[in-house]
Amino acid sequence: MRLILIPRGMDTTATLGMAALSVIIGALIGSIMIPVYVIRAIYVFIRYVIGK
Repeated sequence: MRLILIPRGMDTTATLGMAALSVIIGALIGSIMIPVYVIRAIYVFIRYVIGK
């Protein structure tokens, strides 16, 4: 997942801090989405096995 925050009128340190914050927030969103996809894959697999 990507979230890009673009700072305006800030120095280099603040820009790097915003880039790090973007990576952290993107990682948090991604870590929430992974279990959702795994659960959905298991559900589809079970439906396939039962339907066969």
